[in-house]
Amino acid sequence: MRVSSISFIRIYTIHLPLNLLTLFMNLRKILILSLLFFSGNTFSQDIVAFTNLLQVCENDTVVFRDNSTLGGGATAVEYAWDFDGDFIFDSISVLDTMTHLYDRDDLQQNYASQHAFDVTLRIVTSLNDTLYSSPKEIKINYLPVRLTSGNPAFDSIACKLDEVFFFNNFYVAEGSILNTYWYFNDLDETYTQNYFSRTFQTAEEFNVKTTAFTDKGCSTSEYANLYIKEIPNGEMTYSGDLTFYSDKSLQLIVDGEFTSVLWNNDKTTPTINVYDSGIYTVTLTNDENCSVDLSSEEVTVLYEQPIDAMNLLTLNDDGKNDTWKIFEIEAYGTCEVTVFNRNGVVVFEDMDYQNTWDGKDESGNKLAEGAYFYVIRAQELADVKKGTINLVY
Repeated sequence: MRVSSISFIRIYTIHLPLNLLTLFMNLRKILILSLLFFSGNTFSQDIVAFTNLLQVCENDTVVFRDNSTLGGGATAVEYAWDFDGDFIFDSISVLDTMTHLYDRDDLQQNYASQHAFDVTLRIVTSLNDTLYSSPKEIKINYLPVRLTSGNPAFDSIACKLDEVFFFNNFYVAEGSILNTYWYFNDLDETYTQNYFSRTFQTAEEFNVKTTAFTDKGCSTSEYANLYIKEIPNGEMTYSGDLTFYSDKSLQLIVDGEFTSVLWNNDKTTPTINVYDSGIYTVTLTNDENCSVDLSSEEVTVLYEQPIDAMNLLTLNDDGKNDTWKIFEIEAYGTCEVTVFNRNGVVVFEDMDYQNTWDGKDESGNKLAEGAYFYVIRAQELADVKKGTINLVY
């Protein structure tokens, strides 16, 4: 009887098993291989071997291809494969190439020590010989999977100009996530961070592809839609100058495309009257529930302070009431002062009065005793101040 040789002999070193089942399967493989090797005469011209990748990812379809050398003019008539190291040859074909997919169920089998599988090829030849290859080890690495608590990895609906946050919510059972790639709308933009934020300038629907890569080179891609909604369109205008006196008011008006309005003074109409200084903001909201804030320029309200002046001026040089004073003149800015006699003739005029008039005319002569009339125009006042001053000796 003709028995082929094994292409190489694997020397098994039994490490401390994790459980009794692992120990049993390792001993079983050693026993079967020993029986095969010592079952009779061998012919060195028969070499049974195959090619395959040493490491793959779960759910990869692995291609195994026979590259045996048979002697004596023999040809292979049947190929049988043991893909998981249990020495059960359940994948039989007349073709020299076979594919196999390792899924998560395979990884979770107890005999898959460290997720490495021994693959063996059995060949039946035209001479009715049964030949076995030496087992080859193939390592299966886990794919990244998405955490169910973090699905999706971003808000699926947002408004234009909102800051949208994206984060990696993949994990891998063994190893680590090396990086995450994000693609927006057919790869026109790519991000490689595990966490980042982005502001969208246009309202549109994005197809977001997220691909996570492990340190073993395995990757998983998932897709999700991101809807960016339009924001309201609005503009703020004013009915007049932003600086006005307290007896006046100013209207702030917003116009555009929106469904609701809320000012920072709790008003809900597009037009409001303002009476106080400050910056006014308004939130416009549309039927998409998107909002935009508008802010006014600084509003300044001037409050008139009652201006007052002395009604008595003495010309006796006693050091008391010798100059005519406007009280708290510094609060009113530049003050223009004009003084008239009873006939309406201007007897004194100063375009920037500094509380220095001593009852003399433009020639430096003391005016006659009696009542005179004055007009004060202050920079910080809307109206003029009129009054009477009495000159006495």
